[in-house]
Amino acid sequence: MIKRAIADVCILLSVLYAPWWVTAFIGILFVFYFSNYYELIAAGVLVDVLYGNNSTPLFHIPFIFSIGSVVFYVLVQFLKTKMRMYI
Repeated sequence: MIKRAIADVCILLSVLYAPWWVTAFIGILFVFYFSNYYELIAAGVLVDVLYGNNSTPLFHIPFIFSIGSVVFYVLVQFLKTKMRMYI
């Protein structure tokens, strides 16, 4: 429980103070480490709310981090069922 709280604080601080790719990397690590790490989706929404206009110059898709975090979360949850070390 304390590890998850520390992870939540780390992801929040990375959203607020680090570039988006650092937050994405930390989120990838935590989603594999914890089971049902819904905070990744919340971090994606927070990134879009705080920095959404400046973070999509290539794709011009609104809420790109929210959509990406949901897709990545679902993909990782599917892969965890197929991987031998998570069974």
